[in-house]
Amino acid sequence: MSEAQRVCDRLSRDATSLELEYTHFVPQVDFTHLDGVQIVNEVFPMERMDAAARWIEATVGLQISIVQEHSRREPKKWSRSLQPAARYIGTHIIPRPIKRAIYPLWMKSGVFTNAAGRYSSIELSADVERFVAEYYVRDAALYNDACERVGPFDKAA
Repeated sequence: MSEAQRVCDRLSRDATSLELEYTHFVPQVDFTHLDGVQIVNEVFPMERMDAAARWIEATVGLQISIVQEHSRREPKKWSRSLQPAARYIGTHIIPRPIKRAIYPLWMKSGVFTNAAGRYSSIELSADVERFVAEYYVRDAALYNDACERVGPFDKAA
């Protein structure tokens, strides 16, 4: 059984009480809706944090800048065998302040790559694709509504 199918099987049994390893699969509408009614009035697509910043400024008068430069990083294939040793050193030997200071450099090093680079090579079964579409149908609607509301990105704004 594939990892994706195992996750789908677990989520389909009881999504109301998930173990910690499954919490990132919780639908976003669980945080924006209560008893089927949307209680969070402002929702922004992740790729439109510029709109969120403008809303914060208009609503509370606080001007902020939200920089989106994070992407999920993962060890390159050749470096995966080094990870247990690096994790041990980072956990047990290097003091936390030093670890915090070098973390950004470590993540940008040649040992890691952006995980998105391999996403196109991942093939999910039709059953998994169907489950994901059904499980997140309300999230898709929430996202589409948010995209429609904020409109396309405008560099001039």
